[in-house]
Amino acid sequence: MSPKIPPLNVLKAFEAAARLTSFTAAAELLMALLVSRFGA
Repeated sequence: MSPKIPPLNVLKAFEAAARLTSFTAAAELLMALLVSRFGA
């Protein structure tokens, strides 16, 4: 049985938080990306 890979959104959130060293900043960035992609 192969290990399960987390959903891509979880990996993006983890990467953003690590890069920005802030979960708040990561959340703001991810929200901006979602809005730009899917609209408000």
